[in-house]
Amino acid sequence: MGVSVLSRAFLAAPLAGHVGLLELETASGQFGTVCGVNGAAAEVACRQLGYDYGVASSSSCAQYGGASVCGAAGSPVAAKNLKCSGSEMSVDECGFEIADNACLGHSSDAVVFCGMFDKPTFKNGALRLIGLDGAPALPREAGRLEMFWANAWAPVCKEGFSSGTAKVACQAMGFTSAAGFSGCDGALCGPVVVKAYAQQAEETAQALSGLQQAAADTSTAIQEIESACGK
Repeated sequence: MGVSVLSRAFLAAPLAGHVGLLELETASGQFGTVCGVNGAAAEVACRQLGYDYGVASSSSCAQYGGASVCGAAGSPVAAKNLKCSGSEMSVDECGFEIADNACLGHSSDAVVFCGMFDKPTFKNGALRLIGLDGAPALPREAGRLEMFWANAWAPVCKEGFSSGTAKVACQAMGFTSAAGFSGCDGALCGPVVVKAYAQQAEETAQALSGLQQAAADTSTAIQEIESACGK
């Protein structure tokens, strides 16, 4: 497939609703924009992201919503003319061309809309990490923790937050643990905060700790009983 392994798609710099610049991960691990997609490719990419359907925008990324959302100058372009039939499970199975010099100006970067059929896109309490550029933080990158609540994403307040809270939050997002946490700084800070999660997560962390201790106590008791029976 040429540039091969377009292994994970995501919407960068999300706009109103669930609209954004489509980016794909290349074999080198970098994320790059897509220089043109067909309608079926938008469908496949959005389904890969967990949505029900996708639509490729007919507007140029340079004028979408009255502003330019094109990729930054010098940033990677992962593929040109991404084309799918619509039956693919992943964009890995779709055809594409290697990006040429005309694509490097990013004026043809694809913008797509992803949506769900008659149901909320995210459940209340869903978590995500947002990086400095406003896009989802990549693996092993730090980001601002946000919670989805009442049809909106909002940053989680540091007040009451702890290492246990961070661990529970990261595990909820599919990570094994958290490397640490700190207060936001500059562009990472958000205008609205959610305080509830910090408290709930801390309680969950304490509950998990209690269960682990109970399990350890039970294991010790069983060993003592086995030892006594052995004698």
